[in-house]
Amino acid sequence: MSFNKVVFLFIYFVLQPLLGQNVAIFQYKKTDSLYPKINLDFEKNSIINENHLKPLFFKLLRLKENDGKRVSFVHIGDSHIQADMSTKIVRTELQRYFGNAGRGLIFPYQLAKSNAPSDIIFSSNSDWKGSRLIKKNPDIPCGLSGFAIESTEPNSFVSFKFRALETIHKFDKLTLFTNDEIKNINLVADTIKCNIKTKGVLDFKFSSLRSDFNIVCNDSICTKLYGVFLENSIDRGIIYSAIGVNGAKFSDYNSENLFWNQIKNIKSDCYILSMGTNEAQNIALTPENFIESIKETIEKIRIFNPEAVFILSTPPVSFYKKVVPNKKLKDFSEAIKEYCLENQIALWDLFEISKGLEGGCELARNQFLTNDLVHYSKKGYELQGYLFTEAFAKSWNNFLNSLSSTVTKTNSEVRN
Repeated sequence: MSFNKVVFLFIYFVLQPLLGQNVAIFQYKKTDSLYPKINLDFEKNSIINENHLKPLFFKLLRLKENDGKRVSFVHIGDSHIQADMSTKIVRTELQRYFGNAGRGLIFPYQLAKSNAPSDIIFSSNSDWKGSRLIKKNPDIPCGLSGFAIESTEPNSFVSFKFRALETIHKFDKLTLFTNDEIKNINLVADTIKCNIKTKGVLDFKFSSLRSDFNIVCNDSICTKLYGVFLENSIDRGIIYSAIGVNGAKFSDYNSENLFWNQIKNIKSDCYILSMGTNEAQNIALTPENFIESIKETIEKIRIFNPEAVFILSTPPVSFYKKVVPNKKLKDFSEAIKEYCLENQIALWDLFEISKGLEGGCELARNQFLTNDLVHYSKKGYELQGYLFTEAFAKSWNNFLNSLSSTVTKTNSEVRN
């Protein structure tokens, strides 16, 4: 049997049933229409090396055809990610198309006295001491959220709920990340069972979907909390977790052992890495050393998740000491692009899409940047979220079109 016929039979019996159901293309919101007054390079808004994402796209295809159950994304970054303004847009738009399998990783930022995503509310009867991974030799090592909190008060409890308009993220499974010594934590809810996955990692299963929980710490020893992972095991869809820490750099994540020990427990299909803003504030840091930190991050992930795909993002334009656009961002962005091209890693070039250093003044003038000229306003982060969603949707639609073209071409070749 000829090779062409083998390919044809594979496509006909394996892929044709999928394609026969006519998976609808991703109807994304076009950013040039959403933001007609800002002059960005919208035509360049695409993912470079999108073929690197094919393993992810095949998993998403199974999801769309009701074959797969869930696909997981983890987006790691700095302050641009911690507030969840851009990633909330991405999560909402992707889950609208692929389905919602849960909110993913959350952390009680309020108890750590730090800024939090707008959709989550944590409260407690106790005072908690907080820590984040940018601190050198912190008193409390930081876990998979890049943060940690601890309380020495007995019978502490932590309450969580979504804001009223955010009840779409209901869950029936909760994974709690705490310290290894904890033996007695209860959830005041209709839990079916608690399973100790490994030391410090507790799985709770509820009898029905819910949007709140209460953690009761009955042990008299010090309690530490590193994060909570929320899943909806009933519905098919994606989970999009955002991990962001104000002031963070790749090197900060790389040096925190507990972060790496815990993050392997939320093994993801795709890791999106978005840093560089804080590194660019260090005049002495070279692009070569910056790339070495990125390599180390990717290598650490591949140790426990060799099948994962990656999307690297160049940092958005910002200013140096509120005076001029930071020229090191251009150097770092070019280094990221070169690294991705050499290693066939997917790249979203936000710096180039934003017209690089030239675009900084226009973004500031149109109030997409805040007064510190490093962080973005709410509408600035939302713009980034819609830009990324559009770029991802374009690559996904290209993938769907390529499958259709492959079947058509193979049919023709076999007949000839």
